[in-house]
Amino acid sequence: MYLFHVTEFQYLKSILKDFEIKSSKMTGNLGQGVYKAKQMNYVFFSTTNKLYDNRIHGNVVIYLKPDFLYNRSYYIEDKHASSVTNGEKIERYNKNYNKILNNLYNKSIELNKEAFFVFQQIVLINKVKLKNNIIGIQFFAPNDKLKEYIIKKYNIQIIDNPKYYMINRKPPNSKKMK
Repeated sequence: MYLFHVTEFQYLKSILKDFEIKSSKMTGNLGQGVYKAKQMNYVFFSTTNKLYDNRIHGNVVIYLKPDFLYNRSYYIEDKHASSVTNGEKIERYNKNYNKILNNLYNKSIELNKEAFFVFQQIVLINKVKLKNNIIGIQFFAPNDKLKEYIIKKYNIQIIDNPKYYMINRKPPNSKKMK
């Protein structure tokens, strides 16, 4: 299983600079959300069973290994919400995080195969360090300036079709960009 976080181009540079995804309360950013940034002290993820899933909609999708969940307390929700409402708290050092994510994913698929990530989320408080956890980044609406910055700064391999960009991994049949 994989975690993913949907964001916007304007926030991606900051995320990569610090290698952290921070809550809106910490950054003051909220994108197009309807909630006040000062009230939002959560970081939200969803789960999928495959990388670069075209059912996921957003300008930028960051894919992560779920390994960091082992060392964190987190909540799982069966719907998107602005806070932890009825979520189940998962305590630190739970070795069953892949099973938990798989169950959450399967439950959401049963509800709607095309909009599955609307029916699930993994919620962490404040921030998440991304070092060694990013698998790749998918762009749905490429931004050439940002692509150039990321390629130069992080030595990313690019696959032309579909357009997604991977960090520190060499995908099959890729062309290294300079």
